[in-house]
Amino acid sequence: VTSALLHFSGRQISTLQVGGPLTLQVPELTLPSGAKSSGCNECFHIRNISDEAIELQVEVILEMEAKSALTVDVLSSSTSTHVNTLPLDSNEAVQLVVVLKPDEKVHLVPAVLCAKSVLVGRILFKSPSLPTEEVRIIGSFTQGPTLTLSTSSVTLTLPS
Repeated sequence: VTSALLHFSGRQISTLQVGGPLTLQVPELTLPSGAKSSGCNECFHIRNISDEAIELQVEVILEMEAKSALTVDVLSSSTSTHVNTLPLDSNEAVQLVVVLKPDEKVHLVPAVLCAKSVLVGRILFKSPSLPTEEVRIIGSFTQGPTLTLSTSSVTLTLPS
């Protein structure tokens, strides 16, 4: 998907309509996450298709409902470090990883997040010399178990 001076690609990045905003579909996330899950992630590439080097500021803005349930980070896939700025030479491409991590204190999926595909937030790529590019993060959530019992430590007493 190509914008003015940037090209975005990845298996889950697209536009829902011609000329519409870019969207990144992330895997389903279970809340609470449980011991087996540490969140979900999705990768995409961004390429500078201009003739000049650019530096992009990367900002994640979460929707209010999602902000209380999870965090979203943008990482460099090559260094696994958080990306705040992204310098790109002419025709240079980098792979970024968007990581969603549930808040361990959240035990119930907020009702507004129970839809099949919901807007989680947006990633903004800003530069003084370019229009701001927006990638919308779309996800879905399922309710995980909220109570677990160990059968080896449960004692039941029946009335006589």
